[in-house]
Amino acid sequence: MSTSCTAEYPHLASFGVVVPEDLVGDVLAKFHYVSESLDGFRMVPSRDAVQFRLKNGFGEDERSKVSDRLREVATKLCRSHRSWGDKVLVSRRRTDFEFLEDPHPALEAGATCSATGMAGMAWGLFWSGWSRPSTGSSSRRSVATPPRLGSFRA
Repeated sequence: MSTSCTAEYPHLASFGVVVPEDLVGDVLAKFHYVSESLDGFRMVPSRDAVQFRLKNGFGEDERSKVSDRLREVATKLCRSHRSWGDKVLVSRRRTDFEFLEDPHPALEAGATCSATGMAGMAWGLFWSGWSRPSTGSSSRRSVATPPRLGSFRA
């Protein structure tokens, strides 16, 4: 089939872009809203133009308006189109390293975190009002103690 006009669809609007195959249905669906003077249309096989016809009583000026609108709709939809790609939500691929053990004992041994009670961990952060561990020569490590209620300083 050629991209020239036929008796059934005497007008042709070229887009300047090729409409992706998965977008053809959406583009054709939008064409119904282009103009009330548009009576029918069909996409050419190369997907870079559309053949259309106008209702009786509309002249050359309406044909150029409709052609421009059809071109505008097609180019806008093609410009903003993103083709569908596969989305991987879970990958069963093995990573470069495997760590299947609980990391907390190793973190506590390196003084990166410490247990604070029932299922709580502190990650080496001190509040501005907490007393800091002493840097004296004590062989025993001192632990940061939280302030009493109402003793926070801003």
